[in-house]
Amino acid sequence: MLFTDTDCFCYEIQTDDVYKDMKANLDLFDLSNYTNEFYDEINKKVICKFKDECAVNPIKEFVGLRSKMYSIKTENGSYAKRVKGIKTDKKGVTMITRMY
Repeated sequence: MLFTDTDCFCYEIQTDDVYKDMKANLDLFDLSNYTNEFYDEINKKVICKFKDECAVNPIKEFVGLRSKMYSIKTENGSYAKRVKGIKTDKKGVTMITRMY
């Protein structure tokens, strides 16, 4: 478990092929946000189903320091940052994962 939030949680999965595992357990996942061969509408907007929020851009790095303070780097090099207590204009584009 990497972190939890109000309506989500993020965890590390150790497997040979996570997409193959998801497809094999389709009853557990909402794959409606994929744009490739994994796309499936069966569980679209069904509550209590796992949904990959980074489906088209998998997470490469995660750094979490405390509640509501984390940085996620995706495969295409973009960042998702959360820093509670620091004003949005102070975060800027220079605050990257290695600074955490």
